[in-house]
Amino acid sequence: MTKYLCSQINNTYGLQLDIYLNSMTSQTLLLTLGVLMVLGATAYMNYEENVSSIDHGFTADFASFIKSFDSKYDFIRSDITWSTYGGAETRPTTAPSKYPIVFVHGNSDIGAGNGGTVGWQTGFTQLIEYLQNYGGYTKADLYVTTWGPANPNMASQNSHSEKYVMTTRRFIEGVLAYTKASKVIVIGHSMGVTLARAAIIGGTYSESLFSKFTVGDPITNSIAAFFGLAGANYGLVDCTYATGLPTCSTYNGFSPSSQMLTALNSKTHREGAKVYSFWSPNDDIIKYNCIVNQKNTCIVPGSDESYQQSGYTHFDVRDKGVFLQIYCQKRGQHQRPQVCDRSVSELQLINLLIAFQLQLLQSRHTPQHKPLAKSHIYQCLFLTYIDCLKLKLQKKGTFIEIVHPTKSSDEETIVKKRIVSNFNVNSTFWITPKQDVPPTLDFETLFKKPFPEQAVKHNETFEKLEVVTNTNQKILIDVPSRPAAYSLEKLNLKGKPTLEQLFQAIPNCMDYKERDKYFKQGGFKLNYQSGYAPVEIQNKHKDPEDYTKKQHFIRQKQSQANLNLKRTCGVSYVKKSESEQKDVNHIFKKLPPLVYQCSSGCQPITGYDEAFDNLFYNLLNGKNLIVFTLFNSQDESALREYLLFPNLRNKIGRERVMIARKFLNLWMLFQDALCLVIHYKYDENQLLRPIQLDEQEDIKQQLVDFICESEISICLLFKKSVSGRKAFLKSVGLWNEGSDNSSICTETQREELQTKFVISVPKVPINSNSTPQSLFQEFTDIIQQQENYVLETRTQTQAPQTQQQNPNSEKQTKKKKRAKILSSTDVRKDGGASEQLINHLIKEDGNHNINTCSIRMEMYVTEEKWKSANDHNKDLLNAFIKRVEHHVTSSYLIKMMNKRFKANEKGQDYIIRRSNKIYEILTDNVQIKQNKKTINWTSTFTPENFTNLSTFKLSKKYQNISLDIIKMKELSFLKQPLYCITTRDSFAFDLITKVTKVKLGDRMVDRLDFFFEPNNCPCNFKSFLPMFPEYQVGAHAYVGYFTNEELLQMEKDIFDMELKGFDGHYLPMTAQISHAQSNHHSSVRRTKFFFGYRYMWTKCQLAEPHSMVAAGVRRDVSAPPLWMRNLITQLENDNVVPKKFINSIACNVYHDGKEGLAQHFDDAVRFKQPIFTIRVFSDCRLSFGSQFYGFCNGAFAVPLPRGCILCMEEGSYAANAIKHCVRPCDMTGKSAALILRQMHDQVTQEAIKYDEYVDLPCHMSTLSVDDNAVPFGEQKRLEAELLS
Repeated sequence: MTKYLCSQINNTYGLQLDIYLNSMTSQTLLLTLGVLMVLGATAYMNYEENVSSIDHGFTADFASFIKSFDSKYDFIRSDITWSTYGGAETRPTTAPSKYPIVFVHGNSDIGAGNGGTVGWQTGFTQLIEYLQNYGGYTKADLYVTTWGPANPNMASQNSHSEKYVMTTRRFIEGVLAYTKASKVIVIGHSMGVTLARAAIIGGTYSESLFSKFTVGDPITNSIAAFFGLAGANYGLVDCTYATGLPTCSTYNGFSPSSQMLTALNSKTHREGAKVYSFWSPNDDIIKYNCIVNQKNTCIVPGSDESYQQSGYTHFDVRDKGVFLQIYCQKRGQHQRPQVCDRSVSELQLINLLIAFQLQLLQSRHTPQHKPLAKSHIYQCLFLTYIDCLKLKLQKKGTFIEIVHPTKSSDEETIVKKRIVSNFNVNSTFWITPKQDVPPTLDFETLFKKPFPEQAVKHNETFEKLEVVTNTNQKILIDVPSRPAAYSLEKLNLKGKPTLEQLFQAIPNCMDYKERDKYFKQGGFKLNYQSGYAPVEIQNKHKDPEDYTKKQHFIRQKQSQANLNLKRTCGVSYVKKSESEQKDVNHIFKKLPPLVYQCSSGCQPITGYDEAFDNLFYNLLNGKNLIVFTLFNSQDESALREYLLFPNLRNKIGRERVMIARKFLNLWMLFQDALCLVIHYKYDENQLLRPIQLDEQEDIKQQLVDFICESEISICLLFKKSVSGRKAFLKSVGLWNEGSDNSSICTETQREELQTKFVISVPKVPINSNSTPQSLFQEFTDIIQQQENYVLETRTQTQAPQTQQQNPNSEKQTKKKKRAKILSSTDVRKDGGASEQLINHLIKEDGNHNINTCSIRMEMYVTEEKWKSANDHNKDLLNAFIKRVEHHVTSSYLIKMMNKRFKANEKGQDYIIRRSNKIYEILTDNVQIKQNKKTINWTSTFTPENFTNLSTFKLSKKYQNISLDIIKMKELSFLKQPLYCITTRDSFAFDLITKVTKVKLGDRMVDRLDFFFEPNNCPCNFKSFLPMFPEYQVGAHAYVGYFTNEELLQMEKDIFDMELKGFDGHYLPMTAQISHAQSNHHSSVRRTKFFFGYRYMWTKCQLAEPHSMVAAGVRRDVSAPPLWMRNLITQLENDNVVPKKFINSIACNVYHDGKEGLAQHFDDAVRFKQPIFTIRVFSDCRLSFGSQFYGFCNGAFAVPLPRGCILCMEEGSYAANAIKHCVRPCDMTGKSAALILRQMHDQVTQEAIKYDEYVDLPCHMSTLSVDDNAVPFGEQKRLEAELLS
């Protein structure tokens, strides 16, 4: 191990040593060497090449015996290299002096492996080496075979089958017969624990509903001691919902309800004379602190003793021999004493290296860990340091040469060391003889004398953290406690100090002056704004007023006006959810249906205002019945279900249908979290047809039939909210225009401009003489003409801009304007508002906001009918609902608010008396009929169609509305002013999806391409037509590439990666975790992992000095794990991604789906396109064009089913002209995205240079053993906060 550490130091960091080691002090040098040693230890724990010195295989004598002992089972396993071990040269004739040991390995492992398909397939090789070298054991005492296929890809197919249980049973019996021993010791690891238990205990077990097998009688009396290392005796949490896999079977697998495990645990202490369990709460395979159904699954039931070793992984428990150390200390008669002595020193060295890695190294960029205490540091450093100096590495070009000191005239002893690495760099540095070494530190006895217990422990304090498993379950785990972040107050600094004052208050402050000097000498490039086409595209779509030197696309705003998304109400339809949650629908709910603003492409029509006024008064002002339903809806989810499934409308509407004559009479029903739906049918003569009741027939049946067959609905969703006071007053006509001299473009004018901008998309004819350059020029000329026209029109509608003022006068103007807005004189007294309403609006003079009951009003139609309707019908429906909005906001809301404020004063009796104008018909026990065939929406209307409209009068009286849904005891809701706002959580453009079958490697998958409708696309799409003439969005997805088994393994790898991130396994900036705090514990909302390279993205990170170097790209993160590298290789081989293209992998894990990712661009300055995304755990959506991070309108959404691969194409609209985000409503539980990108070579080279020449030396200057030392990451954060 020590050889490997020294080798890794030279190979990996030799290039960096010559940069800064020449001028280091002795103490800093030792700390630096320790850091590099531990970096090597990290590599050792992950990638060490296993070189075994044991003589693998059975001896010829034992191989012959075991084959004849039972030829039914293949113990020799000649098909697997290093699969076996054990046996004597000749069969013993007498019983041995010590008990032989039989090892039983875990799932997919190799008995005495040497690192097979994956590095952990070493079986018990290290333990066998250990026992032979230090324990006095020989090959004749140690036995192991391989019971399974030793194929990690088949791990999910292995269970406690008859073959595997009987192979283990007969092998134990064979060793007993061969050695003539009365008893053996059995050591099982992982699945080998439960496999060996079944073999020893015996009995009858089921493999399936129809298959059973019998092992035989117990052989407990032949087992001297049983060691269970990291077993899963009560099953695995991960198998709770994966019982379809053999390894998770409920019969003989690791399901927590497994019949076999239940039988094994029904009685205790049947595994041997003594039973011991050894486990780790940090087990990365079993996970969850080893807790399954409130029981510790790693402890064999009835164990005589159980021991835990914090910080150990699943395979550490197998390999590091801690269980033998503890066992031999308590049962010395079984092992030689020197085994315990030796194991103590090796265990301590490993513990100290891990402690140093977790606590000292991670102080580089994060506040999570402080440096260790002095004693810990010295013991860790000098143990590793001295061992490395004693070694002469055999690897060519890598060695350490020790030059003995010589005396000099100034009595200073100088030790010279030379490190020659594979980089052919000769780094020379010096150590002065004066070393600050504790006098009691005896180097010669360090490996013999046990350390104090407190020196061995690491991560001594833990805190509870709520995480979400890969099966979407919330659990609590123990993670190392996170110290409170440093603050200026903690450093005794007040106000806003200068940077110099800040660094003077830090005892181990970074050498920031040297940092700036190195930076100036480095000649770093700062401008990357040209040379790549997508950069130029993105620059065209930037808002220059938003851009500053510290910003990039992730933090820039995006105007929805440029996307044609601004409108208050219109026509929409609800579309069924595309989500299936394939293979995980028992864990995750399907994504909700989507709402599309289908009228976004409609043209304004003229000459119909009077006709629509007639239609409005006919439908909503007393000439016909208003049929509506009323139900609770905290958001739009219940409304969507109501509209999408007509047969459920009566049930969702509480089996009650309401009737009223006038819309004005509904004022008492406008209350938070209620939804009111008014129903109509399409009519060939008057566009909308209300109900025409036949009062001689069944009224209930007619009402239910009408609402179920209704194709057109006017929906009002009420929500309590806070609105801007001026915006509210303007919306209802109560704003005193005389107090506001500014002239603004009206909503109608704005929509006309936007519509002209949308529909005037030219099509350039293509002929044989056309070239890309000529097409582009012709297209550009046409676009320029249209833009000039739009700009001229806008200029005419806007007031001339005032001359620029100096900053002070601008501030004063803003203050005056704000004061004027909040003045009570701004409320019109002649706008029809009652005295009570006016008093309420002005009583809190100076309050900028006002509590309101917001109304989301929208006309909903069925998707099928809308898509089959002609453009004339679409334009009419859109124009009519806008006319309804005009009447409601200009006069009806004022009248309704007057009534509401009066009712608030009069009380409940007044409301009850006025409720007699609304009737309620109970519609329970009404049969839901199949919808009748409806007519097509293809009629042609003229204004004359709306002159002589039909009317209907009731001849009977019906029961008044019960008002049980209204909060009659809390009438304060009546004092909330009514305010119409934009419909939320909807999209403007319903993409056309084209599905084609393609072959990727040997896999047939579906390719999904997405297109805009030619007559309905975003305003800023026009410049992309030359490259995407078929209106392609510029994103395509592959669905069905991964199998469910591959996805389950990937999801397991990601969850393991999360646990390692929580435990500080990676370099500090690799895992950036977002926490939410509760009273008792914190929970993880989102974790952003960076591998290979990272980019700076938070406001604090961007405020760091030199943050724009390398366009904010940094190299200070861990390399991608092995499973990620294998995944990239697979995608390259199948031509999913270009070969040698990906150099950066980000993984966004949304732990509970409640926190997504804000809207952003992938900046083309950093990232080369295309960009690939793999979605795992559950279905998701990628939303484009959302203005805010939440339930707000967007442009369009792209579906991301579990396992899909999304490609954002080079130069495309999706990648360069519109922001994308993942909203909380785009997920229903745990979700994760692997983002595969290439960072430009020009920025990565700068990042490497900055890391080596500036950042790393600056970090080294902060290393200190003082208890009050401030970690490097905290120093950078404090500096950035002062600069931001």
